[in-house]
Amino acid sequence: MHGSAKPWRAQPSEGSGSWRWPVALFAIGLLSRWATRAQLVQAWDAGNFVLALDGFDLEHHVPHMPGVFWCLITLGRLLRPWTGGDGVAALELVNALAAAAALPCGWWLGRAFGGLRVGAWLAGLLFSAPLLWYYASQPLSYGVELGWVVAIGACAWQVAAGDSRLVLPLAALLATAGGIRPNTPLFLLPLVVVACWRGWRRGVAAWRFGAGIALGLGLLAAWGGAFLAEVGGFERFWPLFQAWKGDHSGQSREGGLGGNFWLLLRSVGLTAPAALALALVGPPLHRRQRTAESDASASAGT
Repeated sequence: MHGSAKPWRAQPSEGSGSWRWPVALFAIGLLSRWATRAQLVQAWDAGNFVLALDGFDLEHHVPHMPGVFWCLITLGRLLRPWTGGDGVAALELVNALAAAAALPCGWWLGRAFGGLRVGAWLAGLLFSAPLLWYYASQPLSYGVELGWVVAIGACAWQVAAGDSRLVLPLAALLATAGGIRPNTPLFLLPLVVVACWRGWRRGVAAWRFGAGIALGLGLLAAWGGAFLAEVGGFERFWPLFQAWKGDHSGQSREGGLGGNFWLLLRSVGLTAPAALALALVGPPLHRRQRTAESDASASAGT
């Protein structure tokens, strides 16, 4: 049965310049990350990412296995002409742009969750955390993953509150996240599923979720097919993947399928509860807070 509460909509800041804060945060994030970018490749994986800009070669770990970083590499190829053909700078620019986008997304998410003060604190943490800053200035995938994760969280929050406008962006972000880092959709899928369930209970039409699923599967098939075509097809990729998996399954090799499944449950169990708690508890708490504030304002007015 659908909930009777009206979908919550983010309220813009007072004044006509409400767009200035997100733009300013993005600009500050981009300039700071780009100004401190690494001049030399400092990690083996980063070097292989740079080499992958000229073509995938999974047998030589270009990029490193499981190798499905097609969206990341494609973004680097698109921006490479803007850096004068410098592959290191191209990937650093991708990271700087995505990490910079995390700042306005984080500001918006924090503001929606607890007001302007929370938004400012979250944006400040995303900006100043040393580890996030470091990886956003490297030709790796972590800075790009940061942008994707925060954007997914922001979209999921709004969908959970009953806003149908962000169903398709949420689906697109989740579908392409695996081409940035393959672990991201695995760990964020529980959050997205629960957010969509809550959104449906708050009046988001089922056909919108159907459209989102279709869009997500279409994007996944598109970049997945392009990736397989570049590496020589599924028949060439699968043996390499199986060999890599065998070398990296020491924790559960003796346990077989059951051991691997238990390892998966433990991994998801360590990361999913906080996200699920936000999706389940956050919107009702925020709605009650907004109702209390409205009642207080109405009382003051009378």
